[in-house]
Amino acid sequence: MKHNKDIALLLKKIRGKGGGSMIKETIQAVEDAEAKASELVAQASEDARRVKAEAEAEADRMLADAQKREKEAAVKQEEELTLRGEEYVKQALAEAEAECQTLRETADRRKPEVVDRLIAELV
Repeated sequence: MKHNKDIALLLKKIRGKGGGSMIKETIQAVEDAEAKASELVAQASEDARRVKAEAEAEADRMLADAQKREKEAAVKQEEELTLRGEEYVKQALAEAEAECQTLRETADRRKPEVVDRLIAELV
């Protein structure tokens, strides 16, 4: 209770000495500070929303870039594998052609011998 009496006495002294305007100024200063704080909170909320939107947009861009790079890498790898496959097929065809040529040459060399045997068996 003593505390309340002290406050009441202080207010009475302030009012008695023209303190009413001081109280009004203090109240106005508090109201101004509250308004400024409210503006700062609103601005901070807007800034946070903007920063979040920018961060989301940047994340989307980075994801799209990463997906594009992955797709390009996959296409490049597919092209390289296709080239390797084509080279393998060319090499296999060349080897098969060489083997066929060897067989033809062997057959051509042995043709007279085979013909002679066939004739000998028929006679």
